[in-house]
Amino acid sequence: MWRYSVAVGAATAALLVRLLIGDEIVPSPFLVSVCALLITAWYAGFRPAILATMLSTAFAAYFFWPQVVWGSSSVAIGVARLALFAASGVALSGAVV
Repeated sequence: MWRYSVAVGAATAALLVRLLIGDEIVPSPFLVSVCALLITAWYAGFRPAILATMLSTAFAAYFFWPQVVWGSSSVAIGVARLALFAASGVALSGAVV
């Protein structure tokens, strides 16, 4: 059970760091989350890393939706970016373990 706590903690910490840093330093809402995914996969394993991926995707959709669709007028582009991040998270989770 501690492994899933690592996933929730890492995803939440990445969200807090991203909120504190702001848009000027890190323009992408996904950059800090990738670090959380890699740490979770390395330390806790594949399934907790999948949980961290899902949480990070949900956090990005909820807190950073205007940045996800930035530069496009289509919501479909934003959904595609979220799906690409989720797929990359799953691939990275499997590659690290």
